[in-house]
Amino acid sequence: MELEAIYETPLALAAGVDFAMPRTETLDRALKFIDTANRARPDAASA
Repeated sequence: MELEAIYETPLALAAGVDFAMPRTETLDRALKFIDTANRARPDAASA
């Protein structure tokens, strides 16, 4: 997934101006977890 462009960059910009986005941060962490798990699957290369 392209999490950096969709979530990480906006979160970094928001943090730079002391703007909290806790729901987006939680979603980003959950999606990173799912992405990591999917990439570790043996059949991930064929998908």
